[in-house]
Amino acid sequence: LPRNHGDEVDIAWKLCLCSAIANNNDTKGHELNGENVVTSSKNNGDEQESKRDNVAHCTKPLPITISGGLPKSNTTWSAAMTFCAEMEAVESVGRATDWGSSIWSAGDVCAALLGTNATNGNADENGDATDANNDNYNAGGALLAQGEITVFDTRSGESSFSFPPKGGIGAVVKAATASSSSSSFREFRVGEVIVPKDMRGMETQINYLEQQFIYPGIDYRIMTMTDGEGNEIFSTESLSDPRQKKQALLALRPCGWKLQTQLWKNYGMNTDWPVQISAGAISDVVTTRFNTDSAIPRIVSAFRRDWKTYTLALAVALTPIPASLLARNFVSFYVIPSASMEPTLLKGDVLLVEKFPRVYERTTYGDVVLFKPPPTLRDIVTSNGSQLSSTSLFVKRVVGLPGDGDIRLVDNNEVTINSKPSIGPNRELCADEPLRLIDRLLENGKGKDIDRLGEDEVYVLGDCKAVSVDSRVFGTLPKENIVGKPLARIWPLDRVKLSGDF
Repeated sequence: LPRNHGDEVDIAWKLCLCSAIANNNDTKGHELNGENVVTSSKNNGDEQESKRDNVAHCTKPLPITISGGLPKSNTTWSAAMTFCAEMEAVESVGRATDWGSSIWSAGDVCAALLGTNATNGNADENGDATDANNDNYNAGGALLAQGEITVFDTRSGESSFSFPPKGGIGAVVKAATASSSSSSFREFRVGEVIVPKDMRGMETQINYLEQQFIYPGIDYRIMTMTDGEGNEIFSTESLSDPRQKKQALLALRPCGWKLQTQLWKNYGMNTDWPVQISAGAISDVVTTRFNTDSAIPRIVSAFRRDWKTYTLALAVALTPIPASLLARNFVSFYVIPSASMEPTLLKGDVLLVEKFPRVYERTTYGDVVLFKPPPTLRDIVTSNGSQLSSTSLFVKRVVGLPGDGDIRLVDNNEVTINSKPSIGPNRELCADEPLRLIDRLLENGKGKDIDRLGEDEVYVLGDCKAVSVDSRVFGTLPKENIVGKPLARIWPLDRVKLSGDF
């Protein structure tokens, strides 16, 4: 891989993860798309077979959730990219410092490491391997990574600061000025992102591409490429014959899992990506993210896929300035940042929050409120390596008001107030945080034993006691710190709630 600025290398790679066990007598490999790969190392240019003592060999390749390039595989990820220095990396034209995808199930990975078998039910719904005492358990469990890399070309001196510019800027300029017309062939490189577009007179070609689930305005990445005879290539520029260029086969997949899901839902694609298309079939009707003629197709496509979200964004963007100022001071959006209020509010939920003056006077038992962190909470957050801004807010439920007393932390980390269980939902309906950090924080909690709340103090709890850092930990909350209350949940659309009664 490149070590100096200006160095770059064009590579394709395949990667497979295997459940493995130690073997003292043999060295074996798993076939990557039909080619047997033996664990090996290189020393002074001579390939030497790995030591046969205590070598882990593949017992079962782990399945992948999505396939990379072609050929399609249930176990092997394949892709290609130009690797370069960080300053020269532009992923839209297929240039990166590193690149990967989370395509293996956490349950399968953990099961392999623990020597269990996730497919036989030995991993729970959270991906944790369980039942280590059963017959499938093997204390010698391991995870073996097997891969192969094909180097197509290496270069040096590819710098954006040269004249004319090379490297990242040079690649962007080349992509932005690439021609898409019936009179010339557009060259393609593996790793780059292309955008089909509607063109007058090309209706037949566009209809054909749509039948292959290649739609105008969608960003597609070229994952792998082969010539007409099935040989792996990195660019159509490596082919001299114009006919061979058009016969090159591109493996395309949409950029981003959300986009792929939308295509499945909106267009009924019933097969997995990537799809394979010839360069000649798409050369005349594609552009890049950097070309201005991709703007309108991408906007139209975005509205077709999710018109509600983009209409809302457009409406907010066009809101008159006075209304924007009013919203900034008295109404705002708040994104739930953690699991502390699950299952009532999930991470990523978007709330519409009112912040009119004297919020506290409109607050009663059980209300969900947003508040500025008191000094004790701010100290806890910063001591754990996180940072808070002057506008950072937290969200909890009010369970104790001024005058309430006899607040005690009892068994199972529950809280009683006035000798009665604190109000609110069942706080055991969420998953435990694996490291149980809340237990450590509660050891020195400031709200475990309070005789009586002062006239300016309230007591707040999260709905998920297993993870919530609340008054049990940082103590009482000054009522003046309460600055807002939710009016509605506006996202996600399938959980919209047009009231603040949570």
